[in-house]
Amino acid sequence: MQLNLLETGFSRGVDRPAKSGAAVAGISRVAIVGSYAPRWCGIATFTQDLREALLASRPSLWASVAMMAEESCSLHPAEVEYVVAERERAACRGLRDALNESDTQVVSLQ
Repeated sequence: MQLNLLETGFSRGVDRPAKSGAAVAGISRVAIVGSYAPRWCGIATFTQDLREALLASRPSLWASVAMMAEESCSLHPAEVEYVVAERERAACRGLRDALNESDTQVVSLQ
């Protein structure tokens, strides 16, 4: 399934198949998209805490971060794989394409 951050709408009330424990256990690669340290805001803190909690519960999980930044940011933690200018649609499309081409199985968007 292709991820389309810009052109796919979100709709409530869509019936989704229940996930079995086996399906969830098979997830090994997660990308977390949101603001992130060194930015000081609630979402950045939540995103960092989410990643730490995921890794604490499943140490073998690969959990990369796509950090949304207001400006170009060269100082960031090692787990940040992508730095995306949050107000530039082309940068968001680039992230979408990179995630589609990766082995990422789940994307968490903050």
